Amino acid sequence: EGIRNNTLFIFTSDNGPWEVECEFAGTAGSYKGTWQRTYGEGGSASKMTTWEGGHRVPFIISWPDVIEHGSYHGLISAFDVVPSFSKIAGFNLPNDKKI
Repeated sequence: EGIRNNTLFIFTSDNGPWEVECEFAGTAGSYKGTWQRTYGEGGSASKMTTWEGGHRVPFIISWPDVIEHGSYHGLISAFDVVPSFSKIAGFNLPNDKKI
């Protein structure tokens, strides 16, 4: 129980498949972007869109000793991950480098 409560678990996903069909395109499965095309004035469920599966993907964190269960503190971006993990680890990122 002690190690579980003091371990940071992250579940996230890559943003959807490529919209252009090729051998690396992948699939959105049953989610085909129907809502976007019907009600949202266009769009798809693929990379490089601002729709579901485009930029918006799941990012679930569990760290029971640190993060209160059920809490939500707003939007997060993949750009936040390296600086956040560095801070958690007590590591200062160099100011003269772009991340």
